[in-house]
Amino acid sequence: MFSKNEYEFREWEKFFINRKNFPKWPNETLTRLIYGNFLRKKIKLKKNSTVLDIGCGFGNNFTIFKNFKSKLYGTEVTKKSANKIKKILKNNKINADIREGNNQNLPFKRNYFDLVMSLNVIQYERSLHDINLAFQEYSRVLKTNGDIILITVAPKHYSYKNAIKVSKNVYSLKKWHFIKDQIFFYFDSKIYLKSVLKKHFKNIEIGISFENLMGTELEYFLVRAKNKK
Repeated sequence: MFSKNEYEFREWEKFFINRKNFPKWPNETLTRLIYGNFLRKKIKLKKNSTVLDIGCGFGNNFTIFKNFKSKLYGTEVTKKSANKIKKILKNNKINADIREGNNQNLPFKRNYFDLVMSLNVIQYERSLHDINLAFQEYSRVLKTNGDIILITVAPKHYSYKNAIKVSKNVYSLKKWHFIKDQIFFYFDSKIYLKSVLKKHFKNIEIGISFENLMGTELEYFLVRAKNKK
């Protein structure tokens, strides 16, 4: 009998391995945060800076960092998924170290990364306890004063509005793409999100992005912070 995590990881792997077409462009909001002037202080990456994308999907966000000549790392939740990303990136002539890992289990040494990115993966944790374990793990692999960029769904996101509340900040979706009874942890305000983040990080900036894409509402919290340790 598989646990809930194992079931979700297996279903994601099945979708991931069988998908023929996948995005080749980076996250637009991430691109703006890295290259634009929206942050109070721009993130500065030197040559050979270490960058981690947690739950890196098809690796499309790595294209942003070509100009920085960074050392690129990523994780996906199963070994087969990680191996597929390696092949995709090799075909696109992007050199990155992709490993099996997840929010609470990052297979990297302590104090290693200059920048950690968590783009729409933290909401898959099922409780505040699990959220804190994930943030603790993010902090562990991040260098002292290293940067984190985090994006997660906000209250006007269509998934939030279609979900059933299970407990405080925990919701269930009967079917989320290919996964049945998907559990999400939603932060309901910037104030609450910051109160959780500040246990692990400092110099926290939080913004919101919103768009109505042909009737589908997409709202996200955007976070930039420094490692506290």
